[in-house]
Amino acid sequence: MENLHLIVGLGNPGAEYAQTRHNAGFTLVEKLAVRWNAGWTNERKFNARVARAECNGVRVLLCQAQTFMNLSGEAVGALKNFYQLQPQSELLVAVDDADLPLGEIRLRAGGGSGGHHGLESIGQHLGTDDLRGCGSALAGRKARGKSRTMCSDGLTRARPR
Repeated sequence: MENLHLIVGLGNPGAEYAQTRHNAGFTLVEKLAVRWNAGWTNERKFNARVARAECNGVRVLLCQAQTFMNLSGEAVGALKNFYQLQPQSELLVAVDDADLPLGEIRLRAGGGSGGHHGLESIGQHLGTDDLRGCGSALAGRKARGKSRTMCSDGLTRARPR
């Protein structure tokens, strides 16, 4: 489909995960939905929450997979196939990055999963281990000057500065 882009925020559904650093991707697409006045709907055929928006003449689908982080590719693959999207140019995935300071965002144009299970799942459902061309917005969750502990650090509540 022409002139349509998909922005996927990775996270885990459920109140126990809300506002955790691991859900930075969910938070990012929620903020975009507010900014672009887009309402969320539950799309059972994609197992995802989806919001439709327009930004500068470009139609955008915002997505929060409801499959849990490690199975996010199921929802992303279904959306890509249904809307006939080209991942190299029409897909941006927002994920948490334990190596970035909390509150910082880095954009990158592709690469591998870096061991991130949500990105691995997306790669599997897109049929590639190489996510080059698929953009990623990496939102930080590491406190400055502190070492990281993946499990506990990712699920602690995110606190704004």
